[in-house]
Amino acid sequence: MNPKLLLGLALVLSGGLLGCSTTSQRLDDVELSIPPAAELLDVSLVQLIANSKDYDGKFVRVIGFVSLEFEGNGIYLHEEDYKHGISKNGLWIDATVDISKRKVEFDKKYVLLEGTFNAKETGHMGLWSGSIQQIKRFQVWTKP
Repeated sequence: MNPKLLLGLALVLSGGLLGCSTTSQRLDDVELSIPPAAELLDVSLVQLIANSKDYDGKFVRVIGFVSLEFEGNGIYLHEEDYKHGISKNGLWIDATVDISKRKVEFDKKYVLLEGTFNAKETGHMGLWSGSIQQIKRFQVWTKP
C-alpha cells in the first residue's frame, strides 16, 4: 500500500479518536452513549454503600444479586439479603425498558451492571442505600 496513503489514513483515524470523549454503541436497537473506560470505576456494592458520597454521580461497575419486581427493582450484596428483605444491603435499579422486557433472563440471578450511582435517590419508599441509574450494561454474571 502507498506510504502516503497509510500516513493520511493514520492521521485521520488518530484525529478522530483523539477528539472523542464518549463512545457510542448500539445494543438491542438502543443507542447508548458510554463514557470512556478511564471513567468507569469497578467497585463492590459494599464500597458504594459504605462510601456513597465518594461515588455519587460516578459511572460504576458492580456485581450483585438482582431482583426485578414491581416497586422492588434492586441489586443486593447476596441472594440471602433479597430473601430476607434486607434492602439496605442493596441499591435501587432504574431498570430500562429493555431490561424490563428481558426480566426472565435477569431476575433472581447475579448480574454485572454498569451505570451511574446516585447516593441521594434511594428507590421506592427510601428503602435502599442509593440507586444505579442510566444503566449502560446489564448482563448475567457467570462463574469465571
